[in-house]
Amino acid sequence: MKKIITFISSMFFTGLLLVIFAIAIAWATFVENDYGTLTAKILIYNSWWFEVLLLVIIVNLTGSIFVNKLISKKKWTMFLFHVAFAVIIIGAALTRYYGFEGSMHIREGGASNSIISESTFINTTVSAEGQSVASEKEIKFSGYTANRYSEKIEVAGKSVKIENLQFMPSALETIVKDVYGEPLVALMAFSNNGQRIDFSLNNKKIKVIAGVSLGFENTGFNPDINISENNGEIFMIASDSVTITDMVSNESETFAPGLPIHLTGRSIFGVSGISLIFKQYYPNGRIQLSFMPQDEENFHYDAFLARITVGNESSDIVVSGLKGLVGEPQ
Repeated sequence: MKKIITFISSMFFTGLLLVIFAIAIAWATFVENDYGTLTAKILIYNSWWFEVLLLVIIVNLTGSIFVNKLISKKKWTMFLFHVAFAVIIIGAALTRYYGFEGSMHIREGGASNSIISESTFINTTVSAEGQSVASEKEIKFSGYTANRYSEKIEVAGKSVKIENLQFMPSALETIVKDVYGEPLVALMAFSNNGQRIDFSLNNKKIKVIAGVSLGFENTGFNPDINISENNGEIFMIASDSVTITDMVSNESETFAPGLPIHLTGRSIFGVSGISLIFKQYYPNGRIQLSFMPQDEENFHYDAFLARITVGNESSDIVVSGLKGLVGEPQ
């Protein structure tokens, strides 16, 4: 035991630890430069092995103080160096586990008591039989890491499992044909601010855009716009009046609420402040996320493909968001 303590507190072990620390920091610098700060945090700075390395360094420095008898007037400089290094690491640990990062926007002459967190969270609310359970879990997703996320929520005697299948920064939601897939309809929407949103619907999903809910053959919930399929043709029934504009002739026609309207790819359907464009119907399809570079005309949120499992039934939905912004509930 004495030999182990002597080795852990030795100058040789100190040098070895500092070399490993220097290599880790150098690696983190290259990772941050090539793949971004978040990736460097996930792989190095916030990883368990880096925290263990810092803990071992503190143990080594503390042990070195007593083994080398640094608490003396002659060795006060070395003692101060060891203590300072330990205090820095302990302070970093306190910040890491008990502090938080964020930014506060205050207009000139104004006041604020809230910040935008630097961290990203997945907020989940599960409701069943009059009961509701809310959950908030911090996540760190990057385009270059595994992005593992899984959570189980118990409500009304039922177990709901949520897991991440795919994460994509600056994501575009697309559909690919899959013989084992489910019926899906692909749509494009433009809100009042001109933002383009590409999305898809299945019979288990409700999409909310600018306060307007959309569903596909949804019987359990009464959305503002309900889309259905009949012999390969797609129709929609809206709770508000619908204005159809032909893309070729630019002629418009308005229909009363509650009427079935045939969706085609040659028209724009204006309803409740949003504009819809029908893209394609897939009898058997699967949702997939693709990377889409940002440009001046189109802004794309980060997104992850979540699989929700209740009993033997599963459904995949796309959840969008961005650090500093709150995504639309799905």
